[in-house]
Amino acid sequence: MQKTSASQAAPAISEPAQQPTVPAKKAKARVVRVSLKMPKADYELIAAFKKRAAELARPARKSELLRAGLHSLQKLSDANFRKVLDSLAPLKPARQKRNGHDTPTQ
Repeated sequence: MQKTSASQAAPAISEPAQQPTVPAKKAKARVVRVSLKMPKADYELIAAFKKRAAELARPARKSELLRAGLHSLQKLSDANFRKVLDSLAPLKPARQKRNGHDTPTQ
């Protein structure tokens, strides 16, 4: 058997040309459909905020307004968050569904 020197080895394979890097797509946020109860006066506030947003040339959907409110609440200190919660009139709890998943605990 013959020994092959490094110079007699198979020709080096050139590296393929680099492909331009494509930024990774952001994963879509999972959307959850919810149903909730609120006093009519609070629901009417949504209509007023929708009108206000339209007047600012930035129409907004109900879900956007609710999400904006959540983000605003998130920025509050615990003391101010508590004040906001305490200022709300309590509502009766919603009835639990009886489909096996949402059964009330006894």
